[in-house]
Amino acid sequence: MLAAVLLLLVLASACLLVRRRQLARVAGSFDCSVSVGGRPWSSGVARYGRCRVEWWRLLSLSPLPQATWERDDLDVVERRWPQQPPTPVGTVAEAVIVRCAHRGAALDLAMSPDAYTGFASWLEARPPGPQASVT
Repeated sequence: MLAAVLLLLVLASACLLVRRRQLARVAGSFDCSVSVGGRPWSSGVARYGRCRVEWWRLLSLSPLPQATWERDDLDVVERRWPQQPPTPVGTVAEAVIVRCAHRGAALDLAMSPDAYTGFASWLEARPPGPQASVT
């Protein structure tokens, strides 16, 4: 019985590791933790495409993203470093905390400074039209 439980744990861990590598291999992917509406942080992998950011929870086997944010509806409200070391639990080490507004809801993203540079550039590259500024 114990051997079966251990085997299941090893298989689940291997599946999570393979899934994580597959997500990270795609261009536009970056480590990103998310906090929606002040809830606890969840670690994951985000990927921006042409029109949206998709986010997969790190500890999930689902092939589908847990959240999707459309670029036209996503605005950066502020960017900051965590107030106190250590970095908040569940966030990327040495993270930049990016407060966004998405369809009127508050959304916090934690990502590396390099990932933030790419994210801000991606937002600024959206097609012309009504949009808020990126700080």
